[in-house]
Amino acid sequence: MKRVTVFIVISVILFSCNEQTMNNKDSEINSSKEIAIKVCGETSPVWLMNEISSITQPVEPNYRPVSVYSTILNGITYVLVTDMVNDAAAYILRFFLCSGESIPFGTEEYNVLQRRYNENREEFTLLWSNSKI
Repeated sequence: MKRVTVFIVISVILFSCNEQTMNNKDSEINSSKEIAIKVCGETSPVWLMNEISSITQPVEPNYRPVSVYSTILNGITYVLVTDMVNDAAAYILRFFLCSGESIPFGTEEYNVLQRRYNENREEFTLLWSNSKI
């Protein structure tokens, strides 16, 4: 009888700890959906939220680092979304205009922005990141 009681107590403790862990993960996921990023005079534009979701959604509940930056080049504001753990070079740095129009990978405009990011990262303003560091 004593063994059964001990087993039940340990089981209850383990299940309650597991439920708490699941609740913490759920709250992290829900908070990531409530992102507030002010970019190009707008708060959390739909195109930007969709871009962030396209990176983080496929791996939930696992963590995937994403950062959003802005920079001005020749009077034009560009938005950069980084996905540094992506295996495809075309998706590590994703540049956009304020309208949400993507700057295609490999174009001259993309290459200039990429070079600027690699050589003068301080010219990019961090707007948001889910980095845990």
